[in-house]
Amino acid sequence: MKKYLLYILLLLFVVACSPSPQRLASTSEEWVLEKHILRLEKRIKKHPDWYEPYLLRGQAHYKLSQYNEALENFDQVIQLNPQSVIGRYNRAMTYVNMGQRIEALTDFQTVLTLDSLHKPTMAHLGFLYVKIDSFRKAVDIMDRAIRHYPEHIPFYSLRGAAFYYLDEPRLAIYDYSVIIERHPRDTDALVQRALAHYALREYDMAKEDLATVLKADDNVDIAWYQRALIDVQEGAYDRAVQHVNKAIRLNPRRGQYYFTRGLARLNLNREAQARADFDQAMLKNPTLKIQIDQVVAEQEAMLRDE
Repeated sequence: MKKYLLYILLLLFVVACSPSPQRLASTSEEWVLEKHILRLEKRIKKHPDWYEPYLLRGQAHYKLSQYNEALENFDQVIQLNPQSVIGRYNRAMTYVNMGQRIEALTDFQTVLTLDSLHKPTMAHLGFLYVKIDSFRKAVDIMDRAIRHYPEHIPFYSLRGAAFYYLDEPRLAIYDYSVIIERHPRDTDALVQRALAHYALREYDMAKEDLATVLKADDNVDIAWYQRALIDVQEGAYDRAVQHVNKAIRLNPRRGQYYFTRGLARLNLNREAQARADFDQAMLKNPTLKIQIDQVVAEQEAMLRDE
């Protein structure tokens, strides 16, 4: 369940909280950037001790997804101006896109020593803490961010996710409710709040949130999946199969969906269908094998007892 919350969070975060230069796909835009880089190279040759041209060239390389070249330029910016907030921030974002989380964390933390209220850095640092399971640190940085920027919605989403992972779903619900109060049809917040209600076994409240989501857009696969999870908990296995069928039609790539349908079918004594679902689940997500083996072993033990 928790990995799906992180998946939603990632989508929300990329859309709403990405102040770094965006990568460009247009051929014409790439051509403009390449010309820009050539002009900057001339400036650098003329003024090798100015850090601004390196910064601009690094940002151009970043937009072109040329991260090694971007990193070289941001390194030069920091060497020439160690107090450069924008240089360290851009280098941190480059590290993020290169998958070098530790280096990114170090730069983000340094930015906050230079500018303790740097809004985009707090956002990305909180997100990275969630990604590396440092949930308490994520809460701490989001607490500070929210005190100074209470209007910034993604901060509540990040803190809510951290609280959820810390097994504090009631606090997560508070943060998602802040978002929903301001944006009543925010699909991501409603889905996340439903997850928190589910964790508290408040199934009716979870169903209310999911109903709101599906009324606005019945193509949200994770909402149908969550309805199926609630159905399983309530013993409504036929309904669970119907709901997860809708989730699978919308997104056939999620192994957890097949696992949940297999679990429901197993409880309906449709063993052949259940095993076919479990096979699909492991094919799409091999990490589910442990859960599936446990379910099958429990089912076999029950049959022996009978």
